[in-house]
Amino acid sequence: MRHTTYALVKTRKDTNAYNDRIRSSSPEDERRLNGNDNDNDECDDDDVDIDGDGDSGGGSGVLETRRGLSPERDRPDYMSRDRKVSFSTAPIPVYCTHSVDEYDRKNEDIDPVASCAEYELERRLERMELFDVVLEKGPEGLGVSIIGMGVGADSGLEKLGIFVKNITPGGAVHRDGRVRVCDQIVSVDGKSLVGVSQLYAAETLRATSNRVLFTIGREPNLEESEVAQLIRQSLEADRSRLVTDEGEESQPEEGEQPPTARSMDESEIRVSTKNQIARITALELELEMSQKKADQMHQVLDSTKSHYDQLEKKYDQANQLLRNYQEREKELLSREENHVEQLRDKDAHYTHLVAQLKERIDELEAKLEEMDQRRLSITNNELSELKEKLKDKIEKRDEGLAYKPGGELPHEDKAVMANMDAKELKTTTINNNHITVRRSVEKLIRALGSHEKLTIRKFLIFLSSKHEVLPNSLLR
Repeated sequence: MRHTTYALVKTRKDTNAYNDRIRSSSPEDERRLNGNDNDNDECDDDDVDIDGDGDSGGGSGVLETRRGLSPERDRPDYMSRDRKVSFSTAPIPVYCTHSVDEYDRKNEDIDPVASCAEYELERRLERMELFDVVLEKGPEGLGVSIIGMGVGADSGLEKLGIFVKNITPGGAVHRDGRVRVCDQIVSVDGKSLVGVSQLYAAETLRATSNRVLFTIGREPNLEESEVAQLIRQSLEADRSRLVTDEGEESQPEEGEQPPTARSMDESEIRVSTKNQIARITALELELEMSQKKADQMHQVLDSTKSHYDQLEKKYDQANQLLRNYQEREKELLSREENHVEQLRDKDAHYTHLVAQLKERIDELEAKLEEMDQRRLSITNNELSELKEKLKDKIEKRDEGLAYKPGGELPHEDKAVMANMDAKELKTTTINNNHITVRRSVEKLIRALGSHEKLTIRKFLIFLSSKHEVLPNSLLR
């Protein structure tokens, strides 16, 4: 079984319709609404007790009374002992209230668009650099023109930020030099110019004394800011408008007389003069900006020319170095070719010379062998003859000694023996010299290397000319 609690709030506008609905209900419905149907524990949304006058239960302002909660079932003692919360079964009163149209929760003094514009201007000031400027205003005035910009300015909302549109040469602002175009004037002599109209700002500037205190706000990127772009667009529009007006004034329509100074009021003359001065100032400012841009472009052009000249010099130097390297390369190649040709000629000459030397060495070796054989044969013959003579002498000596014991050899025998000893000693000395020369030459060859073979061969040829016997391996 469900237990539902209802607390309804009805508006006064719904009361009459609701009463008509109740009056048109059946008696059974009225009896059910009055609480006679006690068997139904589930409450419906139409279970109400209504008095036609809107006053029920004796309470003031009570629209209706609804049946309260159904009584709870009997619960065990241990469940109801610790309970701290109980629910009321009394009827629920429903009071009257007001509709949405009857409530007045609006604030007519606050404009949301204006508040949003002021908030945007104040938030813009947080990103600016604020500084104070004190100026001494002379007879020529401040020399500054202003423009108002802000959120909702297109719709005519007079919640603007006041910015410097133009600076007149010769004025106090121009002489000071700290205030620049596109700077925001935050306050003048303590009077805030944030969220005001352009007319109020102009009157405030016009009412200043000789000594003026400005509070200026400047954005970090002033030249690239949105304000600078809008001011440039405004200046261009003024310039185009001035050109158009001048064209119209220079070509009046037929049958229409140009206005004269007598027909114009003094106020119109002032406005026209101010407009002309503002246009002239704008044109001067634009001319000055154009001159600055031209100077900057001239500087850029000069720097570009100097850079181009430097690059051209470097290019010429690089070309000169390249030509020098090419000439040196050609010279080195020609030298190398000449050197190679000389080496080839020398190689051919040395090859021919070596061949001749080999032939000469072969001839000398053949002669040396022939001379060695002849000398050896002569020496052997002499030795054999001497041995035979010696043998004969010895036999004779033995025969003589048999008769003369202890006697000396005759003089001829001594001469023969001395001659034999001298020849044998000479042969031994020659052989020893050959061995010594061979060893010296081998050491010399190992020490000098293969590139000195020509010199070694000359040395060997010299030895051969001295009739020294050398092996063929040394001569080759």
